Amino acid sequence: MGLVVLDLELGRDRTGALLDGVALVPPLRDSGWQVLALTEHTPPERIGATLAAGAHYTVSVATVRTQIRGILTELEVHSQLEAVALYTRHHRPEP
Repeated sequence: MGLVVLDLELGRDRTGALLDGVALVPPLRDSGWQVLALTEHTPPERIGATLAAGAHYTVSVATVRTQIRGILTELEVHSQLEAVALYTRHHRPEP
């Protein structure tokens, strides 16, 4: 199918119980999705459980931020909005 970027820290439900992104990995994989798990303050054992559940990769929020900063630097822009504007200027369909 495609790729799902899944945040493991989904917050809390209405009762205050933690929502666990790890539990979503097997049904997503069973439906044919590849899973990239996004983590921030996730203990190593939960990352291991995520991979054991079938996620292809885990990546930290800090890594994502670093990569985005690198892309913006290469594009010589200062924000994601500027990057979108740059793309739009250079990829307008012909009238």
